[in-house]
Amino acid sequence: MSKRKATLRKRRGIERLKQCLKVDFRGPTTLRFIMDRSGAAAVEAAMILPIFIVAMFGLMEGSRALYTVFELDYAVYKTSRFAMVKSDATSNQIKENLNQELIFLKPEKLGTVAISETLNPDNTKTAVITAAYDFDFLFNMFGTTGITFNSEQTVLRF
Repeated sequence: MSKRKATLRKRRGIERLKQCLKVDFRGPTTLRFIMDRSGAAAVEAAMILPIFIVAMFGLMEGSRALYTVFELDYAVYKTSRFAMVKSDATSNQIKENLNQELIFLKPEKLGTVAISETLNPDNTKTAVITAAYDFDFLFNMFGTTGITFNSEQTVLRF
């Protein structure tokens, strides 16, 4: 394509643009500014990227919190089974077993562990094992430093 044809096509495009936009251009600089799209991707990325990053960190924190709840529930469940099978286990042994059942959680974050037993009319015992775990956020996005999750399991001991 010759240079002259390219120039004519460009002029036709500019005229069509003027008709579509119905704008009176005040010179070649204004036209160049309106036609230039070189920074559009950067501006769009600057607008979307912070929202995307906050959403990603929120998903990560939510996933960690959900995993912590499930892990704590499972550890208390396994400990209640231990207390049911070993009916002569003391509360210290039950607490030690709970510490061992926390697979990827830190045992030092384990808060209150309460074991209460009541004697039933048929000479069996009902034990309630309650545990609390202090969960700390990695990113302090919402002004809170942590949450305490609680789990409770009731078991029949013979």
